[in-house]
Amino acid sequence: MKVVALYVVAFMAVLTRGVPGAVVQRQDGGILSTIIGGLSSVLAPPTSGSTDSRMLSSTLGSFTTILLPPTSFPSTSASASSSTTTVTTVSPSTTSIPDQECVSIAKYQGVYHGRFSEPCALLASACRSKISGGLADIWSDRTCVAAATCQGTYLTVGAAGCINPSIKSIGDDGQQSLNYNLYAEIVGECAWAPGGCPITQQNFIDFFYGTLSSIDSTVWPDVQRDVIELWWGSIKGWALTGDTVPYLNFNDWLHWSHS
Repeated sequence: MKVVALYVVAFMAVLTRGVPGAVVQRQDGGILSTIIGGLSSVLAPPTSGSTDSRMLSSTLGSFTTILLPPTSFPSTSASASSSTTTVTTVSPSTTSIPDQECVSIAKYQGVYHGRFSEPCALLASACRSKISGGLADIWSDRTCVAAATCQGTYLTVGAAGCINPSIKSIGDDGQQSLNYNLYAEIVGECAWAPGGCPITQQNFIDFFYGTLSSIDSTVWPDVQRDVIELWWGSIKGWALTGDTVPYLNFNDWLHWSHS
């Protein structure tokens, strides 16, 4: 076994050759004593009951102690104190969600009683543009009034309220009355006569097509099916004033029909 010890010493020399302090600088504190203990167990005479294989295991155990990584390392407190760990916190997105009623209103612009009209949608778009530009009195603008007659007051006032919260806050019945100057444009000079005059079917047709012309529309509704039967017919049916609709009744339709 002394021969084994010599091999151990020779092997140690190979491990540490060219690496000054390779073993001594390991910080596990007891490595030199472990090596010495391992060599001692080889060089010492065997005790009662011991065998050469047990001495060989002790020697190999010493090798294991040498080859394993150290159980402790040089203090890193100095380097840790000089370094700073930066943690970046990302705030969650705050993307606003559109009001679902406004989404629905925008989806059905130009639709009345289940029928879509492209000319009506153009009027509704022109009305929204006016409101975006600062219009607050919607029944003083002919494009907004015309849009209401072809898609109803619910969509017209609703779309306006989605743009201007002050319009939404007062609702349909809180809007200003129909501007009488605009009413006079619809019915003509008789509006200024004592007692005024009601809107006729021809007044309504002229008003509607004239408003489309004012926004440079290139599409036109069917006069019989759309203008007379659907739009004008719906207003007359609500007002219940016969074939004509007076100012007060038309103004009430704008505020109370919720059509």
